[in-house]
Amino acid sequence: MALERVSPVGDALAEELQLQEVILFSAFQEMVIQDTSVDSLLDDLFMQDHMTKASERPSTSADAGQSSSSIPPPGDEFYCPICMESMPRSHKFGVSSCGHAFCLTCIGQYIATKIGENVVHVKCPEPSCGDGTIELAGCCGVIPSELFSRWDVALCELTLGEQRLYCPFRDCSAGLVVEDGNGNGAIVEAECPHCHRLFCAQCMVPWHDGIGCEEFQGLGEDERGREDVMVRRLAGEQRWQRCPQCRMYVEKSEGCMFIKCRCGYCVCYSCASPMSKELHYCKICKR
Repeated sequence: MALERVSPVGDALAEELQLQEVILFSAFQEMVIQDTSVDSLLDDLFMQDHMTKASERPSTSADAGQSSSSIPPPGDEFYCPICMESMPRSHKFGVSSCGHAFCLTCIGQYIATKIGENVVHVKCPEPSCGDGTIELAGCCGVIPSELFSRWDVALCELTLGEQRLYCPFRDCSAGLVVEDGNGNGAIVEAECPHCHRLFCAQCMVPWHDGIGCEEFQGLGEDERGREDVMVRRLAGEQRWQRCPQCRMYVEKSEGCMFIKCRCGYCVCYSCASPMSKELHYCKICKR
């Protein structure tokens, strides 16, 4: 039997062809996989872009950058004429007496400005509104508690009118209410229920014991102190006379009624009328 000799060149060529087939098949499969991945990626990008544009689509009641999930429906909004913005109804403040509506931020700033100007009856901020008035009871939580209390006190004082007064002692200054005197005349001597000190309800000063209200009110502003009142009362008890010119008190120790004050003014010790230093005679007292 004859044996055919296989050429080593043919074997090498067959192996090379087989290797090229394997490489080509592998490259074809990779191209198919990559093409499928690209299509899938393009689909994902297209869906993501479509969702982003839908969420950023501008609305008539919100800014273009606002998410559609946070945009309230048209029926849940109102227009504030102060800031000229569409606001959610949860931020709405309505003036009960006229029906005009504003946002909580604007109405709070408006009320704070009016209270700072010492306005007690705060009108509706709508320029065309003539009857609307903002009520204190509806502003709890709209304005700070400190401002709310200040407005409340101002309304109470306005309601009391002339029946209100304050303790004249500076370290107290408590607000008081004048009670009805039951026809017994005006109240003069009163006691502060907070500091328990006496004061004159007519002169609105600490109690001027020994001096009537009419006489006290005739004193100068620099003569109404507690010490001044005590000296005046002592002068009345000791029958001292007061110089009409320099307002100093003088005391006669002996002699006639002629008194020459330290300022040089000559006066009658009995009636404080001017006298002549030559005659020593009072035309009023006739002596």
